[in-house]
Amino acid sequence: MMRENRYTFWVTISTFLIIVFGLGIFCGVLVGSRAARSTQTKIDINNMPLLSKTVQVVMDNYYRADLVTEENLAKAMLFGLDPYSTFFNKDEYKLFQDSTVGNYVGIGVTIGNDQSKRHVIVLQVFDKSPALRAGVEEGWEIVKINGSKLKSTDIDYVSSLLKGKENTSINLTFQHDGLFVDKTIVREQITINTVSSKNIDKYTYTRLSNFMPQSFEEMKNVMNNFELSGSKGLILDLRRNPGGFVKSCIDISNLFLEPGTLAFTKDQAGRTEEIKTSGIRFEKPLVVLVDHFTASASEVLTGALQDRGVATVVGTRTFGKGLIQNIIPVPPFGVIKLTIQSYLTPNRNEVDVVGIKPDVEVSEGVDNFYPLDPKEDPFIQKAIEILKEK
Repeated sequence: MMRENRYTFWVTISTFLIIVFGLGIFCGVLVGSRAARSTQTKIDINNMPLLSKTVQVVMDNYYRADLVTEENLAKAMLFGLDPYSTFFNKDEYKLFQDSTVGNYVGIGVTIGNDQSKRHVIVLQVFDKSPALRAGVEEGWEIVKINGSKLKSTDIDYVSSLLKGKENTSINLTFQHDGLFVDKTIVREQITINTVSSKNIDKYTYTRLSNFMPQSFEEMKNVMNNFELSGSKGLILDLRRNPGGFVKSCIDISNLFLEPGTLAFTKDQAGRTEEIKTSGIRFEKPLVVLVDHFTASASEVLTGALQDRGVATVVGTRTFGKGLIQNIIPVPPFGVIKLTIQSYLTPNRNEVDVVGIKPDVEVSEGVDNFYPLDPKEDPFIQKAIEILKEK
């Protein structure tokens, strides 16, 4: 049986926000040391002439010899497998671990990848954060950190660079609307609140920004208030949610789903394992809002609510991050974050690359990153329209 509490779906929290984590986007990381059992024939690493010749060519000819290090070559090899696999040295891994808690030192943003997975985008700027005071806006792309182009667009890796000691500065170059903008931002202590909620008409609107360890308690408080308020229905906004810890995803799913399947995982050999729910079915009308930045753990929850008939999904096709990573120590160098499994929805639909198709598509305003008045947000207005019909 899979040990759910050792998994994080992508996460990465980018949110870290840059906190860095980009909760990054967090979802998909198996924070344990158990590696998947290989079913492939072992490769003799001492007899790999293409690899050895490639390394030699790079060492002899790459235009920046200072970048040709063993660490960077390892990162490049892993990134060639998929955008989520990477290497962390000891210091980078320490920053990664620090960013998986509710408080950290950073600039106060959530980051994620675009659909090409080759760009790092600011998905959310926290209230009262250093990033907000510096004028950083949602939708901006991070292209340089301290004057250097990103070596990898892995959200965990970028998040580790964004974090640092309190009162230290970081120089970031952003691109938006064809323009480049440089910002110098002083890091400070950031507290992450992942859930916000308010009443709209006769309904409860709740935004879940990512799946952090504290998210379940925050969401449980919202649901308790929902029951007491007499609200007619719930709008759960997962737009720009890059994922997070699978345990948090499972716990939150139990607020909506009776015992059954949350998702299936599939390993290298094609073997599947079931992740189960054990909660109580949500009986009132529920609409889930998604967009093309809804990823990983967010897609796990969305897929289960959709397949099991608990919610109507509204928005655009989701990101399509259906992979799970494991943290594998490689002493004394650091750790490898390696993709070891994919996941499927309860109806065994693939998620990776293809994403989840909403029940009701909304095309207007899909690229709008700025918080809108609910009356001007086409996603929320469509959700209210659907709730009124239920």
